[in-house]
Amino acid sequence: MKEEPKLMENRLFQRKLFLAQWLKRYFTYRPREENAHLRRDEIEDNPILNDSAGLDRALASMKKELGEGFDYYHMYSSEFGDLGIAISVDDRAALDAYSLKLEHASKKAKIVENPHEFILKETKLYLIGSKKGPYKMEDGALRHELLSFLIKEKKFIPTKDLATELTILLNHTISTTRIRATIDQIRDKVHVTFGIPRSSIIENRPQGGYRVTNIKIEK
Repeated sequence: MKEEPKLMENRLFQRKLFLAQWLKRYFTYRPREENAHLRRDEIEDNPILNDSAGLDRALASMKKELGEGFDYYHMYSSEFGDLGIAISVDDRAALDAYSLKLEHASKKAKIVENPHEFILKETKLYLIGSKKGPYKMEDGALRHELLSFLIKEKKFIPTKDLATELTILLNHTISTTRIRATIDQIRDKVHVTFGIPRSSIIENRPQGGYRVTNIKIEK
């Protein structure tokens, strides 16, 4: 199922706004550097950027709007694979003006909030108002324990802290890599089960970790 056009437009706008502001700050502190390097971990931990197709659409749109002075490419290495994205901006004044334009527009933009609400009943996740589902999880499995922990905390939890808490809870080592992979699995399963965007269930922010959206536990 495709996302609603307005929601897609808002996300495209949010990505461009974030990128423009990020680039402006980057080159302010590193004026002599030719390229800004957006690392892979920065992309993965950012809820606005961690959709690769959406990020590419935003960069392509910015290239079209800013012209030939704006360019980007994906960085790879044979040893480590995807390293992130390098972005070059020849006309820094044009970037500043573009960023300011988006900031002014953001004050008038109507951003669509996440309309989805969930109920977790034992090991089954239901989407309120939907006839699809439920999403079934195994009792004691990492997916279920992770989701239950985030629901109880109701705030952003750093990835390292999640790994520590789940290691204690499950009595075996849980790495930050496994936490991220499990969250991706939950998002994918929610998308497939209910036909809604992956970000509808768990959101994240740079350096802030993860939190759930609108989920209640029903006993």
